[in-house]
Amino acid sequence: MFGRYDAGASPISSGGIQSSLLFLVNGTRQAASVPANNASAVAVGDDLTVTYTSNGTAALTQLALGQTDGSGFRLEVASTGARVPATVSLASNVVTINPSANLAAGTIYQLVVTDGAITQAVDANGTASASGVKRPIQGFTTTFRTA
Repeated sequence: MFGRYDAGASPISSGGIQSSLLFLVNGTRQAASVPANNASAVAVGDDLTVTYTSNGTAALTQLALGQTDGSGFRLEVASTGARVPATVSLASNVVTINPSANLAAGTIYQLVVTDGAITQAVDANGTASASGVKRPIQGFTTTFRTA
């Protein structure tokens, strides 16, 4: 499986393959979003979070935003694809997406996390390492509806 890789100002050339992608795999590397996929009645003023763990509880370490401005995390109106302005921050293993204004009520949104939106420094075995090489983590999309 290959996905789009957010390389920011240095996109890979056409036809290039992103082979260093770290995949989301239960027990190794997981991402949980709040609100959860297909959640309904989400409060319009809530922030969104994505928590990266190895097994659902143990925090992944050595993480960094793929783009310092957080542009790999996009909040969009699902029906139109219109981007919702938001700030993105990383604290430990939790990415917080804070919309600039309250979301519209009764609207379906999607959070698109591109491949490489978050990176992890790993050694040759794929184990987190402060002296390791930053490798992109697989992205995903989640959809939710506001109250």
